[in-house]
Amino acid sequence: MELELKKISKLSEKLKEYIKRIEEETGRPALIKSVQDVGLNGMNAVFKLDPKYIHVEIIEEKYYDSKGEIDQEGIECVIAHEVTHGLLAYKKKYYQLDIVHKCNKLENDSIDLINSIVEDCVVYKIMHENNFQLLPKRYINRVKDKIEDLLKGKDCYENYNKYPLIFKDSTFQKTLKPLSCKAFRVPLFCSSPPPLETLIR
Repeated sequence: MELELKKISKLSEKLKEYIKRIEEETGRPALIKSVQDVGLNGMNAVFKLDPKYIHVEIIEEKYYDSKGEIDQEGIECVIAHEVTHGLLAYKKKYYQLDIVHKCNKLENDSIDLINSIVEDCVVYKIMHENNFQLLPKRYINRVKDKIEDLLKGKDCYENYNKYPLIFKDSTFQKTLKPLSCKAFRVPLFCSSPPPLETLIR
């Protein structure tokens, strides 16, 4: 594994063992790099197809706290997530996108986002089976706040509005508005995750 991050020199033993197992299963070393931009609006990390590596790029600064210290737990959750995308691509042989027609950047980004959303269902299942936190705690808290804002009629779709080919504001908001925070009472970030069926009700 090659770790090219600014403020992290080592990972937890649990994550190192997980990455090592994926490296052995795929026959590829992991490359985890800090970058300024992953190329997708609203995204802080991404798995990239690579001829040699399980290639993960992260905007590391997004995981600094107010004092400039790294959120180790949060960034490790993201690393585990993106490395698992590599497992799907190189070991489980999930189909990878091959865009035949010429597309503009918005179309390309929209296609990549849809593909990621679909694969994430499997990624979360694998992470759950390996007792990993599925989402950073602060992300869960941010989602709770956004739902509260949504129920108050506020616009919570700044990032999604950048993908008009996927998210039609009026339809999307009408679909999600009835949701309440009860959907987030399941402790997604506990050390021993609950049965998966409780996460997908």
